Amino acid sequence: DKLSQKWIDENNHPAVVTISKADGKTAISIEQAHQIKNSLALTSDFHRVFIFYDEAGLNQKNPTDAAVNSLLKIFEEPPERVTFFFLTKNKDDILGTIVSRAQSFYVPSCVDQPRDFPQEIDIKEIPLDKLQNYLLAALRTEPARLVSAMRDVEDAKKQLQLNMNEQNVRETLAFKLGL
Repeated sequence: DKLSQKWIDENNHPAVVTISKADGKTAISIEQAHQIKNSLALTSDFHRVFIFYDEAGLNQKNPTDAAVNSLLKIFEEPPERVTFFFLTKNKDDILGTIVSRAQSFYVPSCVDQPRDFPQEIDIKEIPLDKLQNYLLAALRTEPARLVSAMRDVEDAKKQLQLNMNEQNVRETLAFKLGL
């Protein structure tokens, strides 16, 4: 409801806490970690949710940070009725020890973002491995449309391994991909 959304936006919800790094810090502070631990020490009838943003500093750059280390045990064995969310654009930005104990979900953005891959390419000039990397980048923004394109590239690579005419393979692939 609107009141809950307002409380979450203002970080005043009694059961939902959002965490990000403090101003000027590279990771969450030890004080923030102590607040989280103290909050979890209290029992609650409510299911509580802690949301860590990718700016929280739970990444490879801070593997020995005292605040993160003090929270790892809680992440490994969370209390009852507590859920942790770790939001990031790239799960490689979160410590492997956290990722290995979590379930990962891809959630596409609702915001139309500019694409960082070219709109038009000349397929004759691009090695198939690079074309595949191009499609993987595009897959992150248009997954449903590009799954079949990835299969087409795999088929083209197999055809080339069978010494089929390279020009025919590339032209067929360009036709299938609409390039």
